[in-house]
Amino acid sequence: MKKLILWLFLSTAFTLAYGQEVALDSVTIQPHDSLLVEKDPLIKFESGVFLETGFQMIPIKTNYGPTSQLFIGLQYKNLFGGFGVYNYQGDYQTTVIFPNNFNLAYKYGAARLGLRAYDSKYFEINAQIQYGKGDAVWIRESNDEKFIRSKFDIIEPQVMVLYTPIEQVKLFTTLGYKSMQNLDIVHLSNKDFSGITFGFGIRCGIYQQ
Repeated sequence: MKKLILWLFLSTAFTLAYGQEVALDSVTIQPHDSLLVEKDPLIKFESGVFLETGFQMIPIKTNYGPTSQLFIGLQYKNLFGGFGVYNYQGDYQTTVIFPNNFNLAYKYGAARLGLRAYDSKYFEINAQIQYGKGDAVWIRESNDEKFIRSKFDIIEPQVMVLYTPIEQVKLFTTLGYKSMQNLDIVHLSNKDFSGITFGFGIRCGIYQQ
């Protein structure tokens, strides 16, 4: 009799245990409907300091010449600004006083203010404007004498496209229109330096999101 009761007890316990295991296996856990998945924003706002160097092709008379540039800037979210120095590196020569040849030296400093209009993982598009002051001078070729000098103002709206191959480093290209004003020098005028500009270079910076 005791063996029969023990067998019935073990059989019942085994049956209940097996039934509970099957019930647990059949339970499906549904995700909570309120669970939110965070997505990356279209524009990643970042702040920091950066340094640019590169070349810009500028109009001179009916041709183009290279201008080196060195620029330091600050960025706060999608706004940025700074100051740069630009120095003409071309070889424009003419006869100011016969029979002497004169070379053109041309440089200016400019402040820049810009707005980031688009940003993705690798590409960025900025709209910016520059205003600067500088001077142009004719230098006598025979003895490097600075013969005639004139100050001028420039204003230049630009579009800049940047590509980020690695973090903190950006390659850029620019397209703009430069307008020169107040130049008063023999053989040259404001319109000789005014026109479409384009450039390229590299930007290195330290940023934080």
